[in-house]
Amino acid sequence: MALKPLGPSTWSVAAAKAPPKPHIPLDGSFTIAVPATKPVRRDFGAWATPFMSLPEKYTTFPATSSDDDMGSMATASTRLQEIKGEMSEQLEKLVHERMHETNARIDELASKMEQQNEERCTFESKTITSLTALHDHQQNSDIRMNNIENTVTGISSSVVTQMNSMLQTMQSALIGRIDALENSETTKRARKDNDL
Repeated sequence: MALKPLGPSTWSVAAAKAPPKPHIPLDGSFTIAVPATKPVRRDFGAWATPFMSLPEKYTTFPATSSDDDMGSMATASTRLQEIKGEMSEQLEKLVHERMHETNARIDELASKMEQQNEERCTFESKTITSLTALHDHQQNSDIRMNNIENTVTGISSSVVTQMNSMLQTMQSALIGRIDALENSETTKRARKDNDL
């Protein structure tokens, strides 16, 4: 087989056998296989002199019966129907394949969306549980801090009261001793004064 590009969408293909059908699906597109014909040789001299008479081979046409014309027209319309049928089958097959692929893709996307919704619901549930636990922990911490503050305040107050009581007791004891010492000194002086 040999390939030769003839244009942007036309290729010349040389093969040992003719294609099975004139319309062939190729990479998801339709191609038309047309047998190559030799170009018709034209006699340019006949066109150059319009007043000259043309040779007989150009002015006479073979006689055809109307039955032949009808047969060729019937053959052409039958061939058109065949082409339409082939194209319709191929198009229907292609559409069916595309729809199947699209439905599979839609099912896959729906499954992924459902999975994401489940993950989102699970995440929201975990987040709400965590926030509730955090709120409860904060309230417990506030209650504990209030208890600690009350306890510290009570202990401080008790310690201050005890310290004041001890200081007053010590002050009273010191004053009493100082008074006792002063009294004893006064007594000793008075004795000394008396002994003298």
